[in-house]
Amino acid sequence: MDLARFSALRVLKTDTPSVFISYSRDDEEKVQKLHEHLIEAGFNAWLDTKDLLGGEDWQRVIEEKIESSDLVLVCLSRSSIAKKGYLQKEVKRILEVAELQPEGAEFLIPVRLDLCEIPRSMSRFNSVDLFEGNNLAKLEESIRRAWRKSRLKQQEAQHAATNPKGIPGIRTGKISLT
Repeated sequence: MDLARFSALRVLKTDTPSVFISYSRDDEEKVQKLHEHLIEAGFNAWLDTKDLLGGEDWQRVIEEKIESSDLVLVCLSRSSIAKKGYLQKEVKRILEVAELQPEGAEFLIPVRLDLCEIPRSMSRFNSVDLFEGNNLAKLEESIRRAWRKSRLKQQEAQHAATNPKGIPGIRTGKISLT
């Protein structure tokens, strides 16, 4: 299958979570391998170096992808947490979007690429350590569980909107004759 066709198929997949990957350029090689693994595992993973097209306003596109993704992975390393620049701005935006999620939603997963400290701003989110053993399976399961949980909350919200409480005869979508 040629690359263009493969990319087109990825865009059409809506039955899997969309995952935005945030990272430092210093970690690009490790992150590209992670991206490839997530694609092979069936996720709609988005990485700037693979998915941005020529001429696009990269800052606007990144902001839109953060806001529209089901989940964001923030890849951390000793290098990335010490670095100044756009990555820090991007992480602040990710944290803002995470705050807008419904209570209990899992939107942000810190991914440690090496034995680094988790920044205080992300310390409440449990991380997945990719430098220990085969934690790619743990990351995959974390993404799938968070996405299932998110979809369930969306279905519950839709159900509540179509079946308002307090209306006699409506109970969990079935008409009650009592």
